Amino acid sequence: MTGYIMDKTGTIRELPVLLGWEIEHGMGQPCDAFTAECLYEPEMLPVLKQAVRFRAVHEGQVVFYGVVDAYTVTADVRGMRLKLEGRSLAALLMDNEAESGEYYNVGLEDILRRHVTPWGITNLEKAEVPKLARFSVSSGQSQWSVLREFLRFSGGLEPRFTPAGTLLLDGGRGGDTRSIGGATAVSDVKFRDDRYGVVSRVLVKKTRSGAVSTVDNEPFLARGGSARRVVQVPRYTDYDAMRYTGEYQIAQSKADSVVCTLTVPSLFAAFAGDTVFLHTSPIGLTGRYRVSRSRCWAEAGRYGTELTLAVWEAW
Repeated sequence: MTGYIMDKTGTIRELPVLLGWEIEHGMGQPCDAFTAECLYEPEMLPVLKQAVRFRAVHEGQVVFYGVVDAYTVTADVRGMRLKLEGRSLAALLMDNEAESGEYYNVGLEDILRRHVTPWGITNLEKAEVPKLARFSVSSGQSQWSVLREFLRFSGGLEPRFTPAGTLLLDGGRGGDTRSIGGATAVSDVKFRDDRYGVVSRVLVKKTRSGAVSTVDNEPFLARGGSARRVVQVPRYTDYDAMRYTGEYQIAQSKADSVVCTLTVPSLFAAFAGDTVFLHTSPIGLTGRYRVSRSRCWAEAGRYGTELTLAVWEAW
């Protein structure tokens, strides 16, 4: 893998051969991140001072593009080394607060114009979502939080960045399909089914009027699950928004409840958002599952890709 740093003007500098690195990709939050280590020369210091972006390329493919958060220079018995750390471009939205206010009849273009593109995010793939009659931005919210909430309530979507730095507003779609099993080596597998905190039923109630919408987690109820929640919403909330509120509560409670983590002794075996088809596995789990998180690393001759599969989506 080759690393590059860029300054504010777009000037690109190639880093020395990387001695070790780690790259993590997820589905939006927590933020994708990287660390990279290489040999250091004193003349690199002025360049590092101006570095704002990092790009990593593996076999001609961009596998990370994001913000340089920090760098550390050390000189010891191992020689002089440089360590870079950073996050994906989502950091630009996470680190900037939005002004509080109320929107009426607000569409996606309005949100992008006020909360996304002013912060340097211009490479994005849009999604078709309806306008919201009313949408509130609270004091202290980040621009990322505003975008996520709008997409959730308008279309049930989650934003995420691709490894190359494109913002996908419908972050749940796309990705490649990879096959694992048979001839594919798997060095480690872990499976966990955690029922604690998973919600079986949500009662969504309007304040004052007392109107109720009930949303069930059918698969969990069928397994004998029992964990009801009651959520109060403003009286102006319509039926679709009430139902979505319940569905969102259930989806959040299920996230990471049933996962399979496997390690493949190859680089970038898959990325977050890809679909993995498990033909066989030592624990007996087979089927198609979305990759919710990928972690790839290389150091001192050791390398691999750890994939976290979102089994809860099909369990």
